[in-house]
Amino acid sequence: MNKKRLLLLAFPCALALAACASDEPAAAGPQVHPSPEAVMSRCLASVTESGAPAPTEATLDARQWERYVNCKLGGNMFSNPKKVSVDTEAVVSIRAAPDGRILSVKLLHSSGNHDYDKAVERAIDVATPLPPVPTALHIARIDLHFHPVSVNPLALQSSGPAIGGMNVGVGISDQSHWRAEHCNIVNGVSACD
Repeated sequence: MNKKRLLLLAFPCALALAACASDEPAAAGPQVHPSPEAVMSRCLASVTESGAPAPTEATLDARQWERYVNCKLGGNMFSNPKKVSVDTEAVVSIRAAPDGRILSVKLLHSSGNHDYDKAVERAIDVATPLPPVPTALHIARIDLHFHPVSVNPLALQSSGPAIGGMNVGVGISDQSHWRAEHCNIVNGVSACD
């Protein structure tokens, strides 16, 4: 084989290998994210009590609702872990209607990483609407702390696509991110405890 022909074969192979080794997800090929239905199914399964039938979004109790929303937001959180420091944190305040509609989203504290802040924004957009808020919670506002979560290598071996914070290394962690505030809103003026 002559040198020109060998070079023509080697060049495309080198490009393909470079794309596979790239830190840029787009350069490595299309990312497979779970569908909203897959996230919902997995999150409903995660809040189901042992031996009990699986709840629906409409039948979640207060504890299940908090865990489900945590899972749903984390399940839609995708960011390149190579570009996110382990001490990164974005704090977002969400105002929700009793029916689960998101009324407003406000970034209270930027992570300092534009890509991570955008990933948080996308996770909230995809997770909208939330399930109806159980009356026992009386939540009008939720402050969420998004920060990287360590990867469980065993979770990466599952047959389905990875679900956000549980499997891909970024998202929201356990219940420590919740700070539910009870707010009274009268004629557009709110008072929160």
